[in-house]
Amino acid sequence: MNRLCAIAETLADVWLLPARWRRRLARAPLPALLDEIEAAVKRAPDLPLTPRTIAMLVHRRAVLTIRWRRTRCLLSGLLLLYLLGRTRRTVTLHFGCRIKDDARLSGHCWLSSPDIPEADLFLPGKSMEEMFQRTLNLKA
Repeated sequence: MNRLCAIAETLADVWLLPARWRRRLARAPLPALLDEIEAAVKRAPDLPLTPRTIAMLVHRRAVLTIRWRRTRCLLSGLLLLYLLGRTRRTVTLHFGCRIKDDARLSGHCWLSSPDIPEADLFLPGKSMEEMFQRTLNLKA
């Protein structure tokens, strides 16, 4: 797959997949969706884009979608997991929560990867307690 075709295909995925996953989450638990994403990554061709390019595309999508306000990190995290998994890097999606000052529960998700040093720059603060994680390790 040449780079231009890869970018065009990735743009379609970036735009369409989060809406599909959002509808799916309304009917199924998150682990079931993660199983589906992992199976889709295994079937998909390798993606010849850098993590920086992928992160930029996902960030632009999240910024342009106002309806994502409450689920921005979840949908962005799922999309990053899918796309970075297609680059055959080891990627872990973490889910955590904390209690805010006003006693409300706050959730967040983030990615880590031994193959992407920049991922460590986006780890949450110490107040976020990790509750669940899922790793894709699909190295060729």
